[in-house]
Amino acid sequence: MLGFLKENVIGQLRRRRKWTQTELAGYSGLDKFFVSRFETHVRSPRDKAFASMMRALDLPEDTLFCPCLDTSSIHVFGLKDQLLHELQWGIHYPERLKKAENLLMELSGTDGFDVGINKQFILSCTARLYEAQGKHPGEILDITKEGLATTYPEFDPETFRGDMLLFCEPELIHSRALAYRRMGNTDKSIGLLRRMSTGLARLPQDDRSKESLLAPVLLDLSRLLLDTGYYDHAMNACEEGMRMSNKRNKGKYTPDFTFIKAKALHKAGSIKESEALFLSACASFSLMRKQNAAKEVKEYANRLGISFETFDMENQPVNVPNLSVEHGSVISCKTLGEFFYGLRAETGMTIAEACEGICNKSILNRLENNSKSTSIFNLEALLQRYGRCTNKYFTPFLSLKDFDILQLRNRINLMLATGQYAEAEAHLGKLADVKLFKRGMNLQYIKLAEAQIYNDKHGYNDRCMEMLKDAWLTTRKVFDEDSIAKTRLSYSEIVITNLIGLHMCESGELRRGVRLLESLCNSMKHYYVDESARIRMYPAVLYNLSKFMGRMGARNDAYALALEGDELCTKHGDFDMLSSFAINRAVNLSELGDKEKSVPIFAQAFYSAGLLGEIANQVAIRQYVKERLGINLDV
Repeated sequence: MLGFLKENVIGQLRRRRKWTQTELAGYSGLDKFFVSRFETHVRSPRDKAFASMMRALDLPEDTLFCPCLDTSSIHVFGLKDQLLHELQWGIHYPERLKKAENLLMELSGTDGFDVGINKQFILSCTARLYEAQGKHPGEILDITKEGLATTYPEFDPETFRGDMLLFCEPELIHSRALAYRRMGNTDKSIGLLRRMSTGLARLPQDDRSKESLLAPVLLDLSRLLLDTGYYDHAMNACEEGMRMSNKRNKGKYTPDFTFIKAKALHKAGSIKESEALFLSACASFSLMRKQNAAKEVKEYANRLGISFETFDMENQPVNVPNLSVEHGSVISCKTLGEFFYGLRAETGMTIAEACEGICNKSILNRLENNSKSTSIFNLEALLQRYGRCTNKYFTPFLSLKDFDILQLRNRINLMLATGQYAEAEAHLGKLADVKLFKRGMNLQYIKLAEAQIYNDKHGYNDRCMEMLKDAWLTTRKVFDEDSIAKTRLSYSEIVITNLIGLHMCESGELRRGVRLLESLCNSMKHYYVDESARIRMYPAVLYNLSKFMGRMGARNDAYALALEGDELCTKHGDFDMLSSFAINRAVNLSELGDKEKSVPIFAQAFYSAGLLGEIANQVAIRQYVKERLGINLDV
């Protein structure tokens, strides 16, 4: 479900029916004053009041609770992940569409998937499957119409606002636009995509719909603009799409935008400028295991009379790993308390173990017994400890204050990730003043960020190590290196442990640091049951371990780890980390004496790093390849 708070979801659903707050209150048996306070985020509804409003809106009671409650089984989370994964790769490997079809049938037969947003999810995936299979666009239009009627019966393609869409509505409208394109109605298709891209761009920065859907919408829009001869507009859409892809989608769609931009540049007369982009797109598609796309780029360029050295990149392995999700036990849950009790029972943790460094035992006890709720930050911390991806479970029922805090934290995360440490420090001061961030995992987040900023200013030293260990002790009694592999860690604890291991390796304690990173990898392999939760940090840990094992001379082990990370990132479309793992793979192959195999991987990493703006990596790769292999790579 979408998690935005641009306007309250209940308020949006009410306005779609053209009801006043008084009418909704009357149909729900509630006081108008309560509905007003809820829609303005002054308070959140209790279970009974919320159920009454859902019944009044003719929607299942579980529609807007966290997604764990829109089905009777946590097992369904894994099925959803696998289905979306197969649909993603089915575009490039049609044989995988059969597996997507089987998963869709299994989900359709699951209890609760014939109503509400579960039904809408099924119809959305069916439309995507039919599009990939090339079925008649009329069928897709019928499916998307039925899906939209589930939550948006008055949908009008001429008046809808892209920033006011809920649930799977954006995906359904996107599928409609593609169906119109195949029917030859280009103007209608462009109109839908433009309205969506404009609206989605207005959403808050951490809205998941913006991360997952805006780049694909811009991609299809740029293709249509290119086909209709609007080359300047197509290039503008590509530029915006590339920024979104690199910033929010880890470069997942960057090669696609590059290919379209290269076409537009060539058609507009910028021949020389387009040549470099064709080469970069070909190399990047090859690195991402999209061999058919790489072949298409090369053939398209050859038809234009453009030839370039690919170093046999198209001969790289094309296997894309399957998504492996360790499903949770089947847990019937009708309330948030039952859900959290089920997660804790599944992990085998006691209340004391689950609460350590997060909250009092009484708070979790009352939450599990549905006698009291707790802050969104406690819920987030508990989910992390249970090895779950927090984005899946949060609801739009945050107060404006909590939402603002989450927005501030997300901005700090982005600044830390992009090296904007001075800006991050300024925002961190605001966050440190918030009462909720003076204890537990929230305080740990502050201390961790301060350690990262200090490290940027002063490098690795004893003070930095002290700050990292102090951050660890916020939620744990001691820092025991030997017990890391047997400890269920939160996301912040994983980041801290990774930085401590990195600190040890860089400051001369190479073997000790490598042992710690190995223990951290084992912990994440053993305890993280949610693939999307593990992917947040696991590749970074693998990358560090691979790099430092290589420095120790364990080249075969370092290569194996780099290959594992490469497969993991390929599976999840993590393009920026793919480039990093490619460097590790190529360097270790070269040092092991297999220079012939290392050359195409170096080429992939070199041109892909250029698309991501990683100039330092490009320079380092070019210098290494020239000195050690005697090959020149051109920008």
